[in-house]
Amino acid sequence: MSALDLVFSRPVYAGGPLDLVFGSEDGAPPALPLTVTITVTLSAPVVTCSVVYDNRLPNSVSAARGLRHQVATAAEAPTRAPWSPPVPIDQQHAAAWQPASPTEAAPSARWDATQPMQGEAGIRWQSGATEHASASLVHQVCTPVELLKAIGWQSATPLAVALLAPHQVATPAPHTLLLRLQQGQPMVHALFAPHQVATPAQRTLRARWQQARSIPAGLTVYVPPGTGTGQIPHVPDLNLVFACPAYEQGAPIALVFGHVCLPPTPAGIVIPIRSCYMVQNSVTLYRLPAGTEFKAESFTLDIDKDSWTFGWSASLHSSARVHLARSAPDERVEVECVINSVPYRLAIDSMGRDRAFPESRIAVRGRGRAAELDDVDLSFGSTAPRTAQQLMDDVLTVNGVSLGWTLDWQITDWLVPAGAFLFNGSYIGALRHIAEAVGAYIQPHPTDKVLRVLPLYPHAPWDWATLLTPDIELPADVAKVVNLEEEMRPLYNRVYVGGVAQGVFGPVTRGGTAGDRIAPQVNHPLITAAEAHIQRGRAVLSDTGLQEPFSVQTMVLPETGIILPGKALRFVDEDGPHLGIVRNTSVQMQEWPELYQTLGVETHAE
Repeated sequence: MSALDLVFSRPVYAGGPLDLVFGSEDGAPPALPLTVTITVTLSAPVVTCSVVYDNRLPNSVSAARGLRHQVATAAEAPTRAPWSPPVPIDQQHAAAWQPASPTEAAPSARWDATQPMQGEAGIRWQSGATEHASASLVHQVCTPVELLKAIGWQSATPLAVALLAPHQVATPAPHTLLLRLQQGQPMVHALFAPHQVATPAQRTLRARWQQARSIPAGLTVYVPPGTGTGQIPHVPDLNLVFACPAYEQGAPIALVFGHVCLPPTPAGIVIPIRSCYMVQNSVTLYRLPAGTEFKAESFTLDIDKDSWTFGWSASLHSSARVHLARSAPDERVEVECVINSVPYRLAIDSMGRDRAFPESRIAVRGRGRAAELDDVDLSFGSTAPRTAQQLMDDVLTVNGVSLGWTLDWQITDWLVPAGAFLFNGSYIGALRHIAEAVGAYIQPHPTDKVLRVLPLYPHAPWDWATLLTPDIELPADVAKVVNLEEEMRPLYNRVYVGGVAQGVFGPVTRGGTAGDRIAPQVNHPLITAAEAHIQRGRAVLSDTGLQEPFSVQTMVLPETGIILPGKALRFVDEDGPHLGIVRNTSVQMQEWPELYQTLGVETHAE
């Protein structure tokens, strides 16, 4: 190995040789010789002096000669070294090879993934687009580097673009156009599947079993505090009361919990289950008494328990306007509407024109023929004891002459003392006032001048299973449930009912309960007998507890016709029979020949 000479940045000290001592701390360093040249000229009172200080060694140089070696201080940067770690530069042009990077576009590639053409697929040639870079360039102009030109080798930096690479990683094509097969995607709906997973119903109308709950109040005898209050403690009956009677009177039977009484009470009209139901719908209006016939393009008919007559509307051809016009301003125009061979007597209240090119129609609206009972304002009263039915007959009589209307009385009659009945209003208002005393309501006859007086609850809901006979039984095959609700009413089991100025007053308590949940008191001037007292109390206590009213839509069948409010309906589906009372009916024919009736049915969970 050749010798290495130390090269100092300053010349050698002229005073003689000195030993190099590195890192010695033995005593203070000796003072170095100092040369000072002073020139003084005494020719005037001005003195000129120059001082030259020559110190070529740094302050860290020591003259100590006792140590041959000392700890060297690392230089911050080697000034001249034959080799040093190369510093990466931004670009390297002298490297013969380097890793290639994929370009955004490979002009020289022989094959590439094709993209779908937006234009016509059959064009073999089209105008070429100028490329940004030449594909045949072998050389390009290099940018001179400013540092480390003489270094033979250094770490290469990958170029952003490699023009000379014969191969590169291909970019996957976003779409494979020529694949004959590919992975299928599952369909959202199976349109032609013979079976599919059924969606659970949100609620069943009547379940044979339900979640257990705490026993309601009534098993503990409540003794009122104090004496002399006149209250009689309730003594409950601990005997078992079954909802279903025994099949054979006196015969032993096994207890079956959750069992429905069999056989069910037969309905008056039973619609059998068929694979197909065919009904020929028709709505025809006849002008009375002439009998001129009109075909209805659309038709609606509505009635509920709070309405005492029908409400209807129809769309007819404009030619019917002349035949339906009034001959006098006070004339009441009546028509007979035949819906699937069942007639209804109706009256016209208004008539308007509905013109839409190229057709011209008239819109007719009206009510039932009982609307004539709402045209007067009179005073009614009784001067002698009369029954409730006799009071209604008196309302429908003027000066001993009947108005031509009769009653279909379906509630229990009771005696009303003289002077208890006083009312100002129309005929139908007085009739409804009498019926409301016992919780009853009035419904019209479809064709005759007959008013039906119906009880709101012919039997309490907790006795429907054994006492309520269905008028109509509909299977689920001929109807569909369009709406189902759940209503929780207060669980009243006692109500105080009585007259106003005279009559009876007292509590009505549901059997088998403690009567500890008292409903608001009910008073009416015509509650003057025990029969009225019991009927009104039953109506109040029946409208309590958990109710499950639902709406069912069905056709207007020849066997049933339009099912009016007050009918007891048994609807049978996969969950079993659902017994209730029809509360409202709506008949709709938006466009011939589609005709449906929607029934609102009140049912109870118990």
